Amino acid sequence: MIRKPYLISQAIKTYIFASILTMAIGQLNALVDSLLMGHLIGPEALSAIILSFPVLNLATIAYILLSSGAAMMAGKAIGARDYEKSSNIFSVSIMSLLIVGIMVAFGCWLFRGELTAFICTDKRLFPYVLQYLGCATGLSFFTMISQALSQFMDVDGKPRTVTRAMAISVSVNIVFNIFFVAICKFGITGSALASVCGSMASIVFLVLCMTRNNKSYHFKVHVPNAIKILGENVKNGFSMMMTTVLVATCFIYMNSMVVKSLGADGMFVMSITGGLMGICSLLTTGASQTFTSVGGMLFGQNDFRGMRILFSKCVVIVLLAALFMTLAGQIWPEGFAILYGAKTPELIMFSIRGLRIMTLMFIPFTLLVMMPPVYQLLGHLKLVGLMAVSYYSILLPLMTLLGKSSNPENIWYSFPLAAWGGLALCMLVLFFIHRKNPDTMPLVLIPDPNPYHRMLDISIPARQDSVNKAMEEVSEFVESLDINSKSLKNNIELCTEELLENIVHHSGIPSSHYIDLRITETDTIITVMLKDDGLQFDPTILNSAKTELGLTLARALSNKMEYKYMYSLNMTFMEWNKEDSKNKYIRSSIIVPEKLL
Repeated sequence: MIRKPYLISQAIKTYIFASILTMAIGQLNALVDSLLMGHLIGPEALSAIILSFPVLNLATIAYILLSSGAAMMAGKAIGARDYEKSSNIFSVSIMSLLIVGIMVAFGCWLFRGELTAFICTDKRLFPYVLQYLGCATGLSFFTMISQALSQFMDVDGKPRTVTRAMAISVSVNIVFNIFFVAICKFGITGSALASVCGSMASIVFLVLCMTRNNKSYHFKVHVPNAIKILGENVKNGFSMMMTTVLVATCFIYMNSMVVKSLGADGMFVMSITGGLMGICSLLTTGASQTFTSVGGMLFGQNDFRGMRILFSKCVVIVLLAALFMTLAGQIWPEGFAILYGAKTPELIMFSIRGLRIMTLMFIPFTLLVMMPPVYQLLGHLKLVGLMAVSYYSILLPLMTLLGKSSNPENIWYSFPLAAWGGLALCMLVLFFIHRKNPDTMPLVLIPDPNPYHRMLDISIPARQDSVNKAMEEVSEFVESLDINSKSLKNNIELCTEELLENIVHHSGIPSSHYIDLRITETDTIITVMLKDDGLQFDPTILNSAKTELGLTLARALSNKMEYKYMYSLNMTFMEWNKEDSKNKYIRSSIIVPEKLL
């Protein structure tokens, strides 16, 4: 038997569907918010909110620095079942974010006048922007905490909970928008307060979820080595923070260059391109977040074969989405131009020329967006930085050069040239890194399974005859392990068979599905890991109504037995310490079920 991609595909479907739904709810919130502000206050309010976005993004940058990398580290710890470490990372991240977030929010509120003057020169919009920033930045730490809790919940394998939290936040935001703006007449300040109320509702919901039967995170006021953990959190989040700052800065420059060369018509094409990229990013961002969360779990389990399967599937999703949107832009540019409001033949023709060039960047650009989380997870932080700057370091000089050419529309070529050039540069660097590390996957750098650890990694059809066949492989593998104790080998086989049969007969799993079985040996530990997508059931909790005596026996004959439900998958782990387990045996006081004899 060989390892099948079935269960990883199930995890991808679970995560990507929830991720797409979360982003779609967010897009709906932005749309409804815009319509309410436009109708309840006026177009000036909508323009003021759009102008405020860069400052609000910078105000929440502490979340990226202190929590984005921390969540990825927590995901690795959860995969390794080190819940003490994941709780420490979580606690330090939330405490530091709360302190820094309040300081940043207070600073932004204190200098709200200067910030407003920097981003808004229109006298009509100035009072709107000032009021909105005063409230939104002054309470921005609620948004930061909400985003951090969502990401920690994500890597704990609960993307659907994050979707529910987003839905609650959006619902509260819309209700309070109507209450504060239409009823209380708070104006644009009411819109900012409504957004804060939405974040607060999300925080309450996520905290309640974390306190109910959650063993991955336990908040601690005192954390040993807190300074060291904080340093690691900052180190892992720094590259992502700098990427955010770089992207925001480059977007300001790009917009100014397009306006300077092509005027309002140029910004119209940029808006259409951004809209198409937004549609593409529903799958691209979902795939990227999937690798961050599911890949972190697999990394913590040292399941590098699973990481390779996961990466291959995520790349296929990204490439198909990018290819579809590229073809749409090439075949139907006129339709997109008209859909976005182009009415004159001149603007339609101008948009067609621009879109056919701009959409050529989608494939390389989406790969440049997806790949950094892979390398960050693997610890290649310098490579993450390179991928962040490669595109923009080529784009900005090209825009400057082509913007001065005889035909201003040549500026569009800088976007696909920069994307393909940046991807080629990164691929070249990856080629040389792989040559120095030949045991890694080419261009991806996911390592091979540790050659010093013996491993059996198979997928078993959920049928009794397949279990019998798989146990022949298990027996052969266990016999080859570096174990002197015959009773220990028997215990490993007995416990593995009992859990496999329990899944097949009592989990409700269809016979067409697969069960992943992985047995690994290190110098001191033997680990058995089982994964299935049957009904949620924790075999480590003894319940006479659900648990057969064989499970009691399995617990008695293993040093450690744990259960985790993530991404709609049951995961059961058993461990044996070679030294401690040599004295384990089937005691006469334990009644053994007939099927185990």
